[in-house]
Amino acid sequence: MNKLKTRRSELELQVSYQTSLLSPIRRLPNELLSEILVYCSGGRVDVCSPRADIWNFGKVCKRWRDVSVSSEVWSSIDVPLEGMTPWNTSTPIAMVTHLVDLCLRRSRDRSLSVKFIEIGSPTTFKDIFDILSRYSHRWEELFVSLSMLPVEPPALDYGLTRLNFLRFTGAYKGPTPLDTFKHAQQLRRLQLVSVTKPLLSLLLPWAQITDFKAVLCQFRPGEYMEMLKAMPNVVRFISRWNKGIKRTNGADTHPIHLRRLKTFELEAFPSEMYTILQPLTFPLLTDLTLVTSVTSTLDSSTFALVADSVVSAVSRSFCRLTSLSLRSVDSACVSRILRHTRTVKHLELRYIHSAQVILQQLICPSPFVPRLRSFSLECVVDQGATCIGPLVSMIRSRSYSDHDQGADFGCLRMVNLTLRERRGVDSFVAILQPVGIETRVGIVIHAIQIGA
Repeated sequence: MNKLKTRRSELELQVSYQTSLLSPIRRLPNELLSEILVYCSGGRVDVCSPRADIWNFGKVCKRWRDVSVSSEVWSSIDVPLEGMTPWNTSTPIAMVTHLVDLCLRRSRDRSLSVKFIEIGSPTTFKDIFDILSRYSHRWEELFVSLSMLPVEPPALDYGLTRLNFLRFTGAYKGPTPLDTFKHAQQLRRLQLVSVTKPLLSLLLPWAQITDFKAVLCQFRPGEYMEMLKAMPNVVRFISRWNKGIKRTNGADTHPIHLRRLKTFELEAFPSEMYTILQPLTFPLLTDLTLVTSVTSTLDSSTFALVADSVVSAVSRSFCRLTSLSLRSVDSACVSRILRHTRTVKHLELRYIHSAQVILQQLICPSPFVPRLRSFSLECVVDQGATCIGPLVSMIRSRSYSDHDQGADFGCLRMVNLTLRERRGVDSFVAILQPVGIETRVGIVIHAIQIGA
C-alpha cells in the first residue's frame, strides 16, 4: 500500500510538472517577459531591498533568469539611504554593496541612472558612492543630496563622458565651490531642489544647460538673475517658489537675451515676477505659465504689476505664444495679457477672480485669441454658477468651422472644466452635455467634491 501511495505521489508530481510546461505564460515571447519585469519593478532596482520581486524574477526558471539578466532595468539604480541609518539597520551594508555590484555587472556597458534617495549615514553614502564612482564614465543621470557629499569633493577619475541629467538637493557644506561636475561635457538637464546659493556653490557648465528646474532654492541677492545670464542656451526654464529672487542690492539689471527659450514656467510672488521678467527677452517663446500666490493682501494694483511685466516682455521679444497658463490672478490681469498674446491656441485659467468677465470677453473671437483650439478653466469653490452661462456662449460662438471664417481663425475643439461645488455638478453636466453634442466640442468636466 505504501509503495502504491509513493508511486501515486510521484505520478501526480510528474503530471503537475508536465502541465506547467503547457502553461500559457511559457508561450510569452522574451520581449513581453522583459516588459513585465520592468512593470513589476517600476523600471528601477532598489538595492536596499534584497527581498523585492525583481531579485526573485530570475529564480523561476532558466529562461526567466536569462530574460532578467539581459534586461535594461539593471542600469537604473535606487539607493534609499533611510533604510541604512544607525537607527534602522534592516539591510546590511555588505548586502547593499553586493547588490550594487550585481547591478553594475548585469547592466554591462549601458548608461546608468543612479538615485540616492533620502538622507542616511555619511559613511554609508561614501561607501556606496565610491563603488559607483568607478563607473562615473557610464553615468547618464545622477540624483544626489549635496549635504551628503564630503567636504573634500569626490574625485571622479573615470570622467563624466555620458552625464546628461543632474538633480541636486540640499546645501553643499564644502569650504569651496563644488567642482566635481564642471567638466561634464554632455550635461544638458539640471534640477535643483532646496539648494542654497547654487550659482555660488556649484561650478557647473551652466552655458550648456538647455533644461533647467529650480524648486524652493535659496538665492543670494542678485544671484538668481546672474544664473539666468549664465544659461543663454536654455530651452525650458521652470522656477517654483524660490527664495531671494527680488534684488535688494539696488544694482541695475542688464538685459538678458534667452535666444532659445521656448518654455517658461514661473511660480512666484508678483513683485518677484516683475523682477525676473523686466530684463528678459525670449524671441522663440511659445509656452508661458505664471502662478502667483493666493493671499488676502493682493489687490488690483499688484496684479497690474504682473500684467505690465508680461506685456512688456512679450512686446519687446516679438514672440508668438501658442500656450498660456495663468493662475491666481484677477480678470483685469488676464484681459490685459490676452490683448497682447493673440496667437495663443491653448489657454488655461485657474483660480481667476471674476472669471466670468474673461469668458464674456472670449465670446467674441476677434479681439481675444482668435485661433483658440483648447480651453481649460479651473474654478474656485462655488464659482461654476457665474461661469456656466458665459462658458456656453463662448463654446457656441467659437465652434464654427475654418471654412466659414477663413484659415486665420481657429475652431474650438476641447474644453476642460474643473468645478468645486458644494451642491454637486449634475446640473452643470446636464447643461454642457448637449452643448458638446451640438457644437462637436469635446467637453470634459472634472468634479472635486467639497464638504458641505
